[in-house]
Amino acid sequence: MRSGKYYICNDIVNDLHLRGWGSYAVKQGIHSCMILPIRKEGEVIGTINLYATELDFLGETEIDLLVELTSDISFALDLFQKAEHHKETEELVIKNEKHFRSLIKKSADMITLVTAQGKLIYASPAVTKILGYTLEELLEKPDYEFIHPDDIELFNKLRAELLKNPGDSFSNEQRLLHKDGRYIKITGKSDLDYLNLQIADNGIGIASVYQNKIFEMFFRVSGEREGSGIGLYIVKETITKLGGSIMVESHEHEGTIFIICLKNFYTASHSMYRDELLIK
Repeated sequence: MRSGKYYICNDIVNDLHLRGWGSYAVKQGIHSCMILPIRKEGEVIGTINLYATELDFLGETEIDLLVELTSDISFALDLFQKAEHHKETEELVIKNEKHFRSLIKKSADMITLVTAQGKLIYASPAVTKILGYTLEELLEKPDYEFIHPDDIELFNKLRAELLKNPGDSFSNEQRLLHKDGRYIKITGKSDLDYLNLQIADNGIGIASVYQNKIFEMFFRVSGEREGSGIGLYIVKETITKLGGSIMVESHEHEGTIFIICLKNFYTASHSMYRDELLIK
């Protein structure tokens, strides 16, 4: 067992290595034996012990057959172990994939998967929620159709470089097309005390006569679009409860800017930072 090699004895009574066992073997009529190790993943886990009543029972032919037999058994044990490991790995992959998908579905970040040719093959729920498309509508078109024309050239250049260097990454700001035809720009600036957000679009704008009323419950500027008239009311109530404020600047046929100021409850960082996200 310790050596990991097979052991043969064709005359137990006269074998000095088996002196302590010789008298017992004679009483049982055993004169020859062979001990072969069984391995699993390279480690000896047991033996096959063969005994014979004849002297010189094990010849080269028998030895070769028995060694081959134990090798086959060890090989089979390795296959079973690999199959078990493979099954465990598959189960772990499935578990991690479910966990990853759950995180993506709950994330507020827009996450997409695209082919090297730009074909969308997956979009997270945040994408459909922010841009207004259904998943089916997103998957029908290549990604460049959702990018502002002025941003496509740089985006394609960066992606081409990425395809040449798999494993790298790049950061790129771009405007993404909303289903209603608007391009929305979100700009954020934070310091130790406040988080300031500006959300701007290039839509039809809001007439000045309505700008003081849009945060009222059930108020709707126009009946042309679907809505209950409580969205902006809920937004303002929520921001007010958080100790913040929201204002609107708008010009008809030019667009609208919502300016939001919130108290910054995150004080671990002592440096100012700026982050911008551009959404078509």
